[in-house]
Amino acid sequence: MKRIAFCVLVSTSAFAQISDCDPTTLPPGTPRLMVEAKRVHWSEIPCAIVYDLVAGDLRLLTRSGGDYALATKGCVANDAPPPGLEFLQTPEPGAGFWLLVRGVGPAGPGTYNTAVPTQVGDRDIGISASPNPCP
Repeated sequence: MKRIAFCVLVSTSAFAQISDCDPTTLPPGTPRLMVEAKRVHWSEIPCAIVYDLVAGDLRLLTRSGGDYALATKGCVANDAPPPGLEFLQTPEPGAGFWLLVRGVGPAGPGTYNTAVPTQVGDRDIGISASPNPCP
């Protein structure tokens, strides 16, 4: 379970999806994250048994130049069963959330990283250094 990631950010209260990369060029096996009014769900990841989901402040992530240590606000779900869960949070007007999902399998947790050139820094290091990572 080395390459587990996704490529979606959640924007303002409309819950629109904003990709940080072109989904047609994602590495094979990269999960898709979908957000609806009261639910977040994702495509399954090979070898994953459960999933971790973290969230953060989209504005802070942008202003910090992609610093996940500063922008990670919390572990939404730790070891959640597939394929999704209830998500009732709504951002303030003009604000937004980002969400990242990773699979957890027999070898341990996967990664929040993608193998695309638009990714800034190592997400795993930043999220782990935040006060609120998934264990």
